[in-house]
Amino acid sequence: MLAVAVAEEGGTAPGAPGATQGRRRSGRGALGRPGLLARHPAWPITVLLVGYPLWWALGLADFTWIFLAIPMAFRMLAWHAHGARRIRMPPGFGLWLLFLICSVAGLAALTLTAPGTVPSAVSHRVISYGDRNLNYLGVTVMLLYAGNLTESELPRRRFAWMLGLLAIYLAARAGVQTGDRMVALDGVRINGIDGLQRKLDASLIGRDCELQLLRRSSVVKVTIRPIEMPAHRDGGK
Repeated sequence: MLAVAVAEEGGTAPGAPGATQGRRRSGRGALGRPGLLARHPAWPITVLLVGYPLWWALGLADFTWIFLAIPMAFRMLAWHAHGARRIRMPPGFGLWLLFLICSVAGLAALTLTAPGTVPSAVSHRVISYGDRNLNYLGVTVMLLYAGNLTESELPRRRFAWMLGLLAIYLAARAGVQTGDRMVALDGVRINGIDGLQRKLDASLIGRDCELQLLRRSSVVKVTIRPIEMPAHRDGGK
């Protein structure tokens, strides 16, 4: 009687062939094909580390950590929301969190000017502050995401290889390159090679100094050690 009543109302009776087929069709529609992050969960890490030279050439190297952290963060939130995977923290993660807290607290010092430095607009400092802390956040997300992938999703050997490749990229960027602009020495603002020569004096000879270079859209820090060159004499004497 119940089956007949349902059929008369235009529905399909439970247990009828049409009902089973409908459930199967709706199941395929609801689930669909797994997304890229579900089928290849390690792709953001691969794109970030292996593709670093491309991001650097495009001037996006400082921002890819932020952009690619977004899908990784959403994936971990989905794990937590559905109870699919427990998010594990690496040993000593509390120390890193303490560092992040100190970095965020630096907001209170943005309006201050350190002694011996050139004053700058607070708006410029806010941009640098936001970019730096967002990069720290992106690195944190990648650390947690990589640590919570299984061996089949991201083999540790492959991950170590990608990190080594990134180290080679960064080493290749080290040093002064053509097109670099010298902007600061030991935190004191300078303007190009002429400013560097005026800044160099006897107090800097033989000790390590931090030279900041503006390379494309990012600031690169290079350690240099000025040395005193003997003066050339006329006639080669």
